[in-house]
Amino acid sequence: NIQNAGQTLLALINDILDMSRIESGKVFFKEESFDFKNFIKDINTVFENQAADKHIDYSCVFASKMEPYYIGDVMKIQQILINIIGNAIKFTSAGGTITHSVKQLSKPDILGNVKIQVKIKDTGIGMSEEYLKKAFEAFTRERTSTESGIQGTGLGLSIVKRTCELLGADLKVESEVGKGTEFTIIYSLKIASKPE
Repeated sequence: NIQNAGQTLLALINDILDMSRIESGKVFFKEESFDFKNFIKDINTVFENQAADKHIDYSCVFASKMEPYYIGDVMKIQQILINIIGNAIKFTSAGGTITHSVKQLSKPDILGNVKIQVKIKDTGIGMSEEYLKKAFEAFTRERTSTESGIQGTGLGLSIVKRTCELLGADLKVESEVGKGTEFTIIYSLKIASKPE
């Protein structure tokens, strides 16, 4: 119980600090070269275990050929994915599925930039059409922790939206109560020839 309470408190503090940094404008970008498949592998390692603990079928697919290395703010992209996939696991029951697919949409432009599309689809509890209108507002939840039995701060999706805006990424969500939710994120990365 102490460990669980500590983890919940730590998550709450981190979310509030993230929102504070974003709202104060004290957010810095770090452009660095990174190994894309290792980046996705690290994320999957975390969530495959969490999904298995809840008896959820989690899978990740590359829907197109990906470059070995890209340049971008890997930490901010990671933060977006962790929030969305974490929510998918949180709101999907045993026997459900979560699919994480990654695709390079375009050929490099003159500067070597490409569009990367990520889709995260779950068969969880879904969101109502009414709630979707305010889902990205801070401290917003469709049902409270007391009603749903699921802990959360109501900051995750707000952080996702703000971070996408900072990266110039497109964010789209489709959801239906009782059937699940699908997030689509499209962001730009520059192709790198090798890690730096």
